[in-house]
Amino acid sequence: MKQGNAHKSFDELDRIIRDQAEKKLDVVVDVQHAQFLPCEVDGISPMQGRGKDRKIVLTLPPTYEKQMLLKVSPKALEDIATYTHTPSRYINYMAREGEYDLIAENLNTWFQNADPKRSRRMFRAWKGNGFTGSVDTTGGELRTMVSDQYMRIDNELLFDAVKPVLSDLHGMGIEVASMNCNEDFFNLKLTCPRLRKEVKVGDIVEAGLRFKNSETGLSYFLMDDFLNRLACLNGMVSGRRISDGIKKRHRGGRYPIGILPQYLEDKDAYAPYVEELRADIRAVISKCLSNEHFEKLIEGLRASAHVDTTIPSKNLEPKRNKGIPVTIPALELVDKEWGISSADKSRIVQHLHHDRDYTQWGFANAITRTANDHSSYDEATRLEEIGGKILAFHPRQWRVLQNAEFKEAA
Repeated sequence: MKQGNAHKSFDELDRIIRDQAEKKLDVVVDVQHAQFLPCEVDGISPMQGRGKDRKIVLTLPPTYEKQMLLKVSPKALEDIATYTHTPSRYINYMAREGEYDLIAENLNTWFQNADPKRSRRMFRAWKGNGFTGSVDTTGGELRTMVSDQYMRIDNELLFDAVKPVLSDLHGMGIEVASMNCNEDFFNLKLTCPRLRKEVKVGDIVEAGLRFKNSETGLSYFLMDDFLNRLACLNGMVSGRRISDGIKKRHRGGRYPIGILPQYLEDKDAYAPYVEELRADIRAVISKCLSNEHFEKLIEGLRASAHVDTTIPSKNLEPKRNKGIPVTIPALELVDKEWGISSADKSRIVQHLHHDRDYTQWGFANAITRTANDHSSYDEATRLEEIGGKILAFHPRQWRVLQNAEFKEAA
């Protein structure tokens, strides 16, 4: 499976998380008092970079002493576009045409006329070099704009809850498989080599756990099964038992207007929640790493490897028309449901034909095998999740993919 930026070291993961925590700034503002800038201010241009790297500038009202000036990340711009019902493609078109005044006019108009019931937003940002005390973030960057009821289950809180549990359970033989923490996602993938079983002759998988979180609204906090296929070290997020794991929404009570204290600044306030979360994690680990639970997972996987789930040869002939990527009908349906790039579809077909396993099990593993060498950790994880969802399909759901023809997938 793909390795992350923490290199299987808890100390390195802790360093990354703490470094990010030191830069965080959260402020709740009524958007009617926020303003987009159509011109350069304090050396920050209204648009910087190209395409996905393009940034705009937003000012927030004086919370205490000074006005806040933030570059707006592509993710935050998507949030703002959704909130104002302004297509992001239109914003990018105006930027390419140099119509910065028009961008500011559009977004400011919608902010100033926001529904009072929804006008309070939480702005999650990175502090800039000009940050002093808790008031000036000139040169900082807006990461995301979310509801003022967004519950901040941040990575440092999560890590403080998880690490002692893993230390206590060290005797269970848990090993770190992969870890990554970036601006949008936290992923921790663990395996338990003492729990290994064959799905089919010579094809062994071992049990594991996966923690996932997002501080920018892209995911719930999740804890669920993770499987490691030893034949090619494919990682796979099981889609079979989300309800038995942990799935927490980032939603709580309304925050007051102003700068919010961070977890590291006010740990005592979060202590009861951390203890509750720690107890939940300990209970789920105990269940997930039991022989009984693992055997049930393996039964489902063995059913997916049965010959009856094989894709017919007539539906395996890849489509190679000019300008169309190498693909098969079943993969086109997967693309429609979850979105897979042309390059990844081509690689999946290559792995599928290389392994010559055209069962439900083989098809899912061709997807997760593609994740191993992906350039993006987040996209690799998403492919692991897609593979798990396909294996969790009810037989009637799988038959739709199994018997798909190009005219159905078009």
